[in-house]
Amino acid sequence: MVQRELLLIRSASPFGVFGLLYLDGAFFAPSVECHWRGNQTNVSCVPAGEYDLVLFNSGRFSMLTRALRGGTVGVHHGEGARYACLIHPANKADQLNGCIALGDRVKNMGGTQAVWNSERIVRKLLDSLGDDPARLSIQWAVNPEGNE
Repeated sequence: MVQRELLLIRSASPFGVFGLLYLDGAFFAPSVECHWRGNQTNVSCVPAGEYDLVLFNSGRFSMLTRALRGGTVGVHHGEGARYACLIHPANKADQLNGCIALGDRVKNMGGTQAVWNSERIVRKLLDSLGDDPARLSIQWAVNPEGNE
C-alpha cells in the first residue's frame, strides 16, 4: 500500500473556513469548516498541522469514514483534546461540529456560502483512498488574525 498525501489550503470567510483539498498533488475538492475558535471542541475548525487519516466507523453518519489523528486531535476518548474530527458530508459551516466537509463547488445556499453535492464527493474521496494509509497537511493560505 502506498501512503496517500492530502493537502488542505484554507482561508477564513464570513461564512466559515473554506479550503481547497489536493490529493496526491492534484486538486480534488473544495471544503468547508467552522470558523477558528481557539481549537474549542465542537465549534472550531481543525488546527493547522499534520494528521494521519484513519478509518473510523461513524455511527452518527452511518458510514465508514476517515478521522484525523495527530496533535490535539484523537480518535479515541482521552487521546487528544479533541475527539473524532471527521471528514463527512455537510454543506455549510453551521452544520459542522469541528469536522471537515467536502463538495464539488462552493455556491450560495440559503443566503450563505456552502459546498454542494457533499455526500457524493466524500464518497468519492473515501473510494479513492480505499484502505491506503493517508496523511493530511492543513495550512492557512493567509493566517487570520488571532489564529493558531
